[in-house]
Amino acid sequence: MTPVWIMVIVAVLAILQTVYYNRCGLRKVTYDRHFSRERAFEGEKSILDRFINNDPLAELESVASGSELIDAQASCSAVQVSDPVRYYIVALTEATRTPAEVSLGVSPRGMLWMLKAAQAWAAVHGRDYVLPDDVKKLAAPVFAHRLVTRSGYGAAERSEELIRELTRAVPVPSEDPAAEKLLES
Repeated sequence: MTPVWIMVIVAVLAILQTVYYNRCGLRKVTYDRHFSRERAFEGEKSILDRFINNDPLAELESVASGSELIDAQASCSAVQVSDPVRYYIVALTEATRTPAEVSLGVSPRGMLWMLKAAQAWAAVHGRDYVLPDDVKKLAAPVFAHRLVTRSGYGAAERSEELIRELTRAVPVPSEDPAAEKLLES
């Protein structure tokens, strides 16, 4: 005969499964993966079954020709980036390397991608010049995943938070005299 305490544990687990599935809105596969390996296997296998003969990429239609993409790239490269904005990008990049909780900051390649992203952002918004605010707005999406932090769990969120802190700390080029020091250093 099964001891009572084992039956109580099984009942509690069943209740927890129901609560998590219904109240937390876990998807079926997620629910299964967390609570039953067998159900997870079946749930994930059903994804394979659904797409084995159906290629969603085959149904996609192009929205731009190759020459249109090349023209768009050229228009982004033509967007002007002033010296103060370039110094700002360099200063933000350098600032990612100084926090104690960062093992590895943004590389020069990451800095170049910030420049390209800012140019594309300005072009998409109808400008032929990059603003410091463009760099500030793009800092987290462009830089955060490039940081290697010393923490493990929640590192992505902490990286984004660190980048936001740095954008507040690094002076933005403007009429602000503190920002002019970026040009001197």
